[in-house]
Parts: sequence; C-alpha cells; structure tokens
Amino acid sequence: QLGLNLVKDHPEAYLSRSIAVVEELKPFALAGNDIEYANLLWSVGKECRTQKAYAKALKFHTISLSYSDQLPANYIGLMESNYFLEDYRAAYHYSKELIRLHYPSEKRAYEIAIDCALKSNMEGDAIAMMKIYLEKWESAYYQRLIPKEYAF
Repeated sequence: QLGLNLVKDHPEAYLSRSIAVVEELKPFALAGNDIEYANLLWSVGKECRTQKAYAKALKFHTISLSYSDQLPANYIGLMESNYFLEDYRAAYHYSKELIRLHYPSEKRAYEIAIDCALKSNMEGDAIAMMKIYLEKWESAYYQRLIPKEYAF
C-alpha cells in the first residue's frame, strides 16, 4: 500500500500500479470468500470511476463481487458504473442491494434507487419506492412526482 501511495499524485501511474498489484495477488485469492482481495479490486474500480473510465470500473467491480458479496461499497461502484454507462436497469438492480444494506444510508439508498428506476422507465417501481420514502422522510419533490391516481 505504501508503494501505491507514492504514485497517488499521478493518477495514471497509480491505476497502472494498482492493476499490477491485483494481478500479482490473484493466484493467492479465494474466489467467493476473500473480502480483502474483493476490497482491493473495489479500490481499483473506484479509481477507474474517479478517472471516468466506467467500463473498466465495471469490470473491476464485477470481479470484486465474485470474491465477496459482503462489501457494501462495491454495490455503489456497480450501480454508478452502470449508471454512467447508461445501463439504468443494471444500475437499478444494484441500487436495490443498497436499499437492502441501507448503504450508504437508508435514505440515500432510496434516493439512488428511485433515480435509477425513473431512468429505467420503471414508473411502478419508482412510485412504490417513493411511497415508502415518503412514509419515512419528507420530500415535496417526490410528492409532486407521484401521479394523483397513485397518491396516498
């Protein structure tokens, strides 16, 4: 990690070295049961997102999931990568995991999922989530978005 910190001021070099570290450690990783390796993959995916390389980020976040599904931040990475690649249905799929995990908070997870559902043209899902949201928190914006025939 110290070596990686030395190149952090140079994002391309940092990403390149991070990928090399992931490859070096891969033979020692345990698929399906290695949260440390999953976390390392997640951090590479996060750096890719920072550099707006969303397709590459999605690759690392997807691989991370295959090593551990117990890393809540990885679901943000999967959702965000898909979102910026305009695969809103996939983004919505992962946003539902955020709700299940209450990550990064329950409120924020619902806001993310509602946005993904709306972008996916899944109006029924979006309305159902907005209703749940409004039972817990106030939002004039969501109240306006719910069609009158679906209002409380």
